[in-house]
Amino acid sequence: MKTIPLILAAVLLGGCGWVRGSGHYRVWVDPSFSAEKQVEVRQVVAYWQDRVTGPQGPVVDFELTSDPDADGDVIRIHSTTYEKLTREEPSDNPGDWTLGYCGYGGTDSDIELSSNMNRPQFMKVAQHELGHALGLEHEPGGVMDPGWIHYVVTCDDVKQFCEEWDCDASKLNGCTHPIDITSMQDF
Repeated sequence: MKTIPLILAAVLLGGCGWVRGSGHYRVWVDPSFSAEKQVEVRQVVAYWQDRVTGPQGPVVDFELTSDPDADGDVIRIHSTTYEKLTREEPSDNPGDWTLGYCGYGGTDSDIELSSNMNRPQFMKVAQHELGHALGLEHEPGGVMDPGWIHYVVTCDDVKQFCEEWDCDASKLNGCTHPIDITSMQDF
């Protein structure tokens, strides 16, 4: 069987299975994360909501839930212990590591994050995977860049978000109030 039809089918079905939700997501955070990692996940969720908010309010909003099977559109963020899964040989290149994953089932998403990352790495991977849960694909120039260049949601990420969510990126905080890498020290 040829792989081209499978790739084409994934593209036609909407970016590896992603289906646009209602814009209101219930977010469940795995209680097996350490207290510190749970706080970091909540900070990433709040950060994304800020980046996609404009004068009319947020394009999408998030509500924390303790129920992983809550009604509506749910993003479940699981703790896992991924190690260097993409290579047999040890590598110091972060691009060779699998530290997070986002899978889809209708309008629900399941994100798996390695719990053994340092804070900056964990925050970057969590932002990247939450971007996938919002429909973003790998693109250079922002947190969705698979090359690990950016540690913040950039205007490029917000523009890609608006392509999926039919909004005007020029009016959202991610483009009107850019954040640089130094701000991540307090993030």
